[in-house]
Amino acid sequence: RVTIYSIENGVRVVYNVDESQPDRLFPDVISQSTLEQEILPKLEPEEQERVLQYYVLNDYAQQSDANKKLLAEKYPLVVEEPVYLPIKAHISIRKSVAELFEKAGLTLDGLNAEYQKVGYDKVLDKTPNFQIPVDYRLTEDGMSAHIPVDEITYDTSNFYLTNIDLLPYFGCGMPGEEGYMLVPDGSGALIDFASTSQNSVAFPVYGSDPANEQEDYQHGRQATLPVFGVNKGDNGFLALITQGDAQATIQCDPANSVIQHPTVYPTFEVLRKEVYSSDNLLAEAEMVRYAKKGYTGSIEVEYMPLSGEDSGYAGMASVLR
Repeated sequence: RVTIYSIENGVRVVYNVDESQPDRLFPDVISQSTLEQEILPKLEPEEQERVLQYYVLNDYAQQSDANKKLLAEKYPLVVEEPVYLPIKAHISIRKSVAELFEKAGLTLDGLNAEYQKVGYDKVLDKTPNFQIPVDYRLTEDGMSAHIPVDEITYDTSNFYLTNIDLLPYFGCGMPGEEGYMLVPDGSGALIDFASTSQNSVAFPVYGSDPANEQEDYQHGRQATLPVFGVNKGDNGFLALITQGDAQATIQCDPANSVIQHPTVYPTFEVLRKEVYSSDNLLAEAEMVRYAKKGYTGSIEVEYMPLSGEDSGYAGMASVLR
């Protein structure tokens, strides 16, 4: 999901990266005491009615023998205390009712605790809920994309944000399209859209960190300049990393059986991660260690559109000079 705000000469887009379901706080079951004593009193009368409209109270003593067995197996608490079970409802309704539970103070941890209390065999996983702001501004030379890293928010107690890929498919090639990508290999190299490879190639800006011996992908030579570009006939662009360049790696993904759109883009390491294994660990088990502090500066890339003769390799070099 995204939220867009107007800023000077552009827009701020806040990307909400969250894999959770919108109705995750819509309980599959909830005890009578919890709903009536902890949830409903915190809601307005009409909100209380809306919640109760989609839940039915199940009293063990009033059930048939067959239903008693089913209820007791799935919700053991029902033998001692009635429980509320939801009726079938559309996802939009479940979402709106879930919002009322959240308003009343129900949290993911609280719902898991309630499930444990009822004896319901289900555990809801936490989600990071990354909120990543990106400012897109028109500039004299084209467009800039800026990420204030210190304004990124997420559940830092349970998750880590290690890398950010910025506009990975901006200017990517389409199947059968003619063009090429400029990568910062030495003084610059061109990779044609038609070239195929099963391996992506990464160019660490200013070289790899000697303290990090691990390599997650095939490295090209170090990038002495934080630049990359794309040409598509008479059009193209040159991109220059102006902030966060020391954290950057320029990633090039040629077309292959999996990647249909050849692309080149920057990825930024905002928190160092090391993965290692030990002979004392179980087979194929790994241990992960994260840095205590990450990068809190800014990330910014300038995208300069090119056309005509200037869109080629020579034009890109001229603009860079």
